Amino acid sequence: MITMAQTGYTLNGFDSPDEAINLDPVEPVSETAIANNDAATLHVGWSHACVVTEQGMVKCWGNNSAGQLGIGNTEDMGDEVDEMDTDLPYLNIGTNLTAEKAALGEGHTCLLFTNDTVKCFGSIGALGLGYSDGSGAGDGYLETGDYMPLWPAPTGRTVEDIEAGGQHTCALFDDGSMTCWGENAEGQLGMGNTTDLGSQADQIGDYVSYVSLPTGSSVTSMALGAAHTCVLFSDGNVTCWGDNAYGQLGIGSTNDIGDGAGEMGDSLTNITWPTGRSAVDITAGDGFTCAHLDNNDVICWGRNDVGQLGRGNALNYGDSSGETISSLSAVDFGWQADGIDAGRDHICVFSRPSAVKCWGGGDEGQLGAPVTPSGPNRGDGVNEMGSSVPRVDLSSGQPNPDQIQVGSYFACYMKTNSEIKCWGDASNGRLGYEDTETLGDSLNDNLRNVVELGLDYEFESVPCDETFIHENPDIETFQLDAGLTGRMLEIAFRSDGCPGIAYIDDSNDRVRFAVYNQGIWTYEYPLSSGPGEVLDVDFLFDANDVPHLVWTDPTYNTGTTQDTYYATKSNGRWHHVELGLANPHEVEMVLNHTNVLEIITNTNTSGQNAFRHAVCDTTVNTCRSTTNWTGSSNTQTFQGSDMDVIVNLDGSTTNLFLEENSPDKIKMKTKPVGSSASQSDYANAASPSYTYNTSSASGDDIRSIRMIQAANGDYHMVYVPTDLSTNGLMYGSCTTKCEQAPTNNDWTFSPIAGATSSTFSFAVDSDLIPHLFYSTSSGIQHTKLVDDSWTTPLQILNLPANEIRAEISENGNLWVGVQLTANGNLWIIQQNAFAGNGMGVDADGDGWLGIDEYTCGSDRFDIASTPSDEDNDGICDDKDDRYDTPSYGEAITIGQGVEFACSTTGRPHNTSTDPAVLCWGMNSHGQLGSNYSRVYGMGGFPSVPGFSLASVSPQGIPKAFVATAVAVGDRHACALGIDGSVYCWGDNRVGQLGIDSTIANATATRVTMPSFAGRIMSISAGAQHTCATTISQDLYCWGDSTDHQLGEYLLANSTGSISETFSSSSWQSTAPFDDIYIGQSDISGWTSHDNDWTHSTDNGGTLKWDLRSSWTYYNQFSFSVDALEDGYITYDLKTDYGGNDYVHVYVDGTIQVQHQTV
Repeated sequence: MITMAQTGYTLNGFDSPDEAINLDPVEPVSETAIANNDAATLHVGWSHACVVTEQGMVKCWGNNSAGQLGIGNTEDMGDEVDEMDTDLPYLNIGTNLTAEKAALGEGHTCLLFTNDTVKCFGSIGALGLGYSDGSGAGDGYLETGDYMPLWPAPTGRTVEDIEAGGQHTCALFDDGSMTCWGENAEGQLGMGNTTDLGSQADQIGDYVSYVSLPTGSSVTSMALGAAHTCVLFSDGNVTCWGDNAYGQLGIGSTNDIGDGAGEMGDSLTNITWPTGRSAVDITAGDGFTCAHLDNNDVICWGRNDVGQLGRGNALNYGDSSGETISSLSAVDFGWQADGIDAGRDHICVFSRPSAVKCWGGGDEGQLGAPVTPSGPNRGDGVNEMGSSVPRVDLSSGQPNPDQIQVGSYFACYMKTNSEIKCWGDASNGRLGYEDTETLGDSLNDNLRNVVELGLDYEFESVPCDETFIHENPDIETFQLDAGLTGRMLEIAFRSDGCPGIAYIDDSNDRVRFAVYNQGIWTYEYPLSSGPGEVLDVDFLFDANDVPHLVWTDPTYNTGTTQDTYYATKSNGRWHHVELGLANPHEVEMVLNHTNVLEIITNTNTSGQNAFRHAVCDTTVNTCRSTTNWTGSSNTQTFQGSDMDVIVNLDGSTTNLFLEENSPDKIKMKTKPVGSSASQSDYANAASPSYTYNTSSASGDDIRSIRMIQAANGDYHMVYVPTDLSTNGLMYGSCTTKCEQAPTNNDWTFSPIAGATSSTFSFAVDSDLIPHLFYSTSSGIQHTKLVDDSWTTPLQILNLPANEIRAEISENGNLWVGVQLTANGNLWIIQQNAFAGNGMGVDADGDGWLGIDEYTCGSDRFDIASTPSDEDNDGICDDKDDRYDTPSYGEAITIGQGVEFACSTTGRPHNTSTDPAVLCWGMNSHGQLGSNYSRVYGMGGFPSVPGFSLASVSPQGIPKAFVATAVAVGDRHACALGIDGSVYCWGDNRVGQLGIDSTIANATATRVTMPSFAGRIMSISAGAQHTCATTISQDLYCWGDSTDHQLGEYLLANSTGSISETFSSSSWQSTAPFDDIYIGQSDISGWTSHDNDWTHSTDNGGTLKWDLRSSWTYYNQFSFSVDALEDGYITYDLKTDYGGNDYVHVYVDGTIQVQHQTV
């Protein structure tokens, strides 16, 4: 059993401010008390055991090879430490169901509920569910609880009782009728044939077959052995059918009954009891049967190879004529029996309050005491019964037995106080003592220990992705899937942060699915059989944690175009569909915001359609039929590979791929949100800049590109360049606008020095930090990008890998799957709190830090989910005990500048006549937020151009914007919204608007803050600069800094300057001058620049323009530049008036200012 350590409390690198945060205390793992929940009934199968509690809850332990424990996996429970007590989970039996009884067979379990319905799980053939696929039910993911179906009873019938044998099960209905299902090789189902029942749809529900019972009989109880069945009637008679190889049917022969026509019903023979006696209870084992008579005697018949009949010999009884049951003497064990039960080869009885005794086979200590000197068995030799049968040493006082249950080589009993003790073979953990040590085969064994079940507590399991952990975690590495080799790993997370992994099992070339649930890995094959050669696999979980898998296998169904396969799980079973996406190699799958599944394959074959698409709308289809899917292909015939498909934050879908050409090119194409299913809805593919040096091997299994969209919408990419061995892997990043225009020069690329391996994986954590994992000859290395520098690599596994797949959960927990180079085995690397959890940043850009959204109950990764904060004080209403507005800084509702003023209205912005902000006065620099130019006068005052005596609503304020404060400088203004956004307008000659330019702006424009800044809480404006405080109590300032009013902590010599001499020969070039243009222009745009002028420098270094020949301007122009050490640039202009001539000054291609020549 592989379990993961639960780890402790940290903020994942978030440093809280000195002032306390309203953070609710994190509760430790809780165990909720359950009152009055002692064990009510004890049940034992071949090698597992269960208890049903007083509250109708169920716990099981022991062998789980077929899922008979009902916990959604095949891990045995009770054979290792930390598997019992509160670590043993209650069965998830389903909504509104209360268990009344359990029936346990060799490899299956059935539960009878108080509403007279039944559920069965375990070995598939014994369940009666109409299933024939797989080896079990209840042994896999999503196979418990409401996913586990009820046993389909006939219409109108309810179940009164149920019992289980080796591989068959029987039920009594409310009308007294009886049915059985499962294995029937010896007629144990009582149908007059040997046909197995319950594995086909026409054998269940209204199609069940009924056992033909004697006319007028009324069954009160049933006993099922390994392959025979007995019933006790209300009159104390018993009849049996099925296997009779040892005489266990009690009819004086070895003829099977029930396997042929005419053997059931009134043809059944009742067992004859000693004169005057009747049976009150019956029990059956492997080839033998016992009855508890009304005088408390016990008699047994059938198989006796190890003395299980208690006759002092090893001779079978009842297998020949003359061996009537009425002739049997009672088994002499020195007491009278109050209760009995038979197991595989031994039987135990108890007598209240003083004794539990056992006889029969004793190889594994199942008798509770060693048998010497004759051998391990008791009852097969003389003088071994009667007073020689010892009591099982279960207590220093009276054992006070209440129930006894016997299985295969072990037994358990329950005391009157509901304590349970077990002995015998401990294989598979069936004794429940968290080991596999046999008990009862030595005089030194202590049988007095109680099986700890923790029934008084309902354990709340710790999720995989705790937001805050409670100890410093260590990195863990372990081998996955019992040493199987595999490749093409994909990892995805459920909503609780637990991972699932899909991969190709190289041992049989089939897709394998593994999921980590309740601390245990569960492994499944979505497609149970079939030859093939799987090339690629992808998978995801939907919002309900249902897995969806897709893989490519052109050789599975040869001769068709159905080469791509989709599988999902429903009603506890895998369903798969063959899709007509022909000749596929790689495959990707996404589920978009409208719950439409999209599958994309590439052919990686020259001359064929490069990509094929299939979509299914899960809101109206199950996607379990080919008719639910719509396919399409593109018309491009290049070879494409190394795909990634991303559902962007706005709901659009981006497909990234490598076009294999000369040279190879990375390309992206995006399908807008709301588009239909066709691949034609994607825009034309284009290449991000500087990605033409990509390296790929056609059709290989290793991805040479990985692109991720972080929580804030930014893209991050790592790819293998052609100069990998020299410069390392290439890293690139871009904002969200790159999804629409990938050719923009918005991508920035830089090599990752030292990372010279093409075997890599890439992830971005919730703090927006990129992490790179790559393999070297010594092992797996990790580095991350911090403050624009990659950290020194740290080795996290000392084994090199052929393949790596890394994912980081929202809360910063790392899961890495690797295929080792040495042997192809799969390993997992895991560490909780490995990376950022988004608490210290505003990951979704909604103005709130993650820690504040967490404490207030909103989603820190969803911009549409924000805390309620009516008074806009940065404390959500749930944590706020007062109503106020931000009080620090210069957050005011009216502000006055130089000859103008602005005010908030307290209303959401609707229109210019119903605004959130109003301004009035001088508008020389657009400080009113308007291109206002009319002339107003009042009384005797002269008219003043650009002056408003009426209030103006600044243009650009978004609809519904609610201003909580306005800050006014000399000739600019800014407004703070209740959502933490800031809009500024007016004069901008020194950048006081914070909009990445120095051009005055009459339109209110939102200030772009750093992504990590968090929500803005207050604003303040100086003459020509602006400051803001954030929710994390940081201060940001922008604009004029001539007197260091921006708060620089490093002062340069601002009086020094460097004069540009323009002496470089590049100034003599005839090419256009990139940074200063001169020529004809108008206000609407530049129409001619640097075409009618040439430039040169004089000996003093002054830049001069001369009119080109054939032009007739009479303009003289000179220009000089000084660069000050504090970062400012000053320049002098000397011109003659030149009509509509303008001078535009650019920096790095962006216009900064324009001057009309005067």
